Amino acid sequence: MRTRTGDVRDALHAREADIARLARDGMSNPDIGARLFLGARTVEWHLRKVLTTLGITSRRELRWALPDGDGTAPGWPGAGPPGHARDGHGRERPRRGPRVGAHAARERTPAMTSDHLSSDHLLDRARRLGQLFRSDDVRAEDRGDADGADALWPVEADFSLAAATDWLNSRPLTGADLRGRVVLVDFWTHTCINWLRQLPYVRAWADAYRDAGLVVIGVHSPEFSFEHGADGVRRAAEARSIGYPIAVDDSFGVWRSFHNHFWPALYLVDATGRLRHHVFGEGGYEETETVLRQLLTEAGAGDLGPYPVRVEAHGVEAPADWDSLRSAETYLGYDRTTGFASPGGVVADRPRTYSAPDRLRLGHWALAGAWTVAREAAVSHEPVGRLTVRFSARDLHLVATPGRQGTPVRFRLLLDGRPPGADAGLDVGADGSGTVAEGRLHQLVRRSGAVDTATAEIEFLDPGAEVYAVTFG
Repeated sequence: MRTRTGDVRDALHAREADIARLARDGMSNPDIGARLFLGARTVEWHLRKVLTTLGITSRRELRWALPDGDGTAPGWPGAGPPGHARDGHGRERPRRGPRVGAHAARERTPAMTSDHLSSDHLLDRARRLGQLFRSDDVRAEDRGDADGADALWPVEADFSLAAATDWLNSRPLTGADLRGRVVLVDFWTHTCINWLRQLPYVRAWADAYRDAGLVVIGVHSPEFSFEHGADGVRRAAEARSIGYPIAVDDSFGVWRSFHNHFWPALYLVDATGRLRHHVFGEGGYEETETVLRQLLTEAGAGDLGPYPVRVEAHGVEAPADWDSLRSAETYLGYDRTTGFASPGGVVADRPRTYSAPDRLRLGHWALAGAWTVAREAAVSHEPVGRLTVRFSARDLHLVATPGRQGTPVRFRLLLDGRPPGADAGLDVGADGSGTVAEGRLHQLVRRSGAVDTATAEIEFLDPGAEVYAVTFG
């Protein structure tokens, strides 16, 4: 699952600061949830992030890490109570595969002293360490009982579709148009592998429950700059057989009205216009369909047919091999990257000739040849520019475009120094040949046998490729 950076990420960390202060004052997770309109599991997740950020292990130590009400600080992050010395930089949270690279390490190098502490210290520290905590660790969150009073939000008072910049497959829809219908709102961005693996379920529900009164609305809020505009969304919708209405949300107005932070995110609104259920990320499909059917029944629907509906997921939409997945999504622009291993590090926004090290650690990546590493992406300038990734997963995907000129860019893939053969993904031949002809997610590898750590080397035979992220499954 992905989160949006910038103001949205800052708001998320502000929530964590509130959670931490309430926990410091002795409130339980359910009490904090009731105060902040969150489920207890959601509070627990955010609180774990806070404790890891501060390098502490208990709520008792939290009292030492946070300022008192008058702004004074009895301790400093990492110190804990007397007799519990720590290193001052916190410690990494255990996860599937390495996530902390040179860029993130530089973000947390300043030593912390009591002089750095203010009432906003936690918020600032969380922002600075944001690279360590990708929200794709969370498969689902809980806002409390699906039919509880605290889960009901009036649609006009809080969330709206009015800010959509364009519509596909439908005229613009309003809350008034949808009143009396059960509505499933799906936030997506078309290069997100988590959304692609969720899509078969949403598509199946749209088809199975349309006649019972369900309206599915996809809200496309673009993560990368090249995903803006209705044309790319239209191509993605046609490629993925999406026939339900799509609100193009280039300005993130709909996203903000829902207070959303994640791709993908599902919101279920009942026939009276109230939010009754939501899910962030992949998973929770049976629960979501159960609530969906409940809301349709409440709205007066008759026979809803078999449960669960039949879902067909093929190609890039097939479920991940979670048992073997040890690699995490890696961004290739300097703003969010981790694990960059080319000697000398990143030179931001300037052309440079990079080289790859002799060996890569799991979760690390490198460039070779003439590249510019920009905020969002790395851009190749000459033929035979190479991107090398060390990973452990069944599937390897690359989010890439052919650049501003739009001229297709040929590439060749080697897997552990050899053509991929039977392990080639949908966008690669058995000999490793492929082409980046448009901006989208490309499946490079789908291994057919045992999954172990491997090195993928992508050599771009033409200049101009823009590479944004590698993802796994």
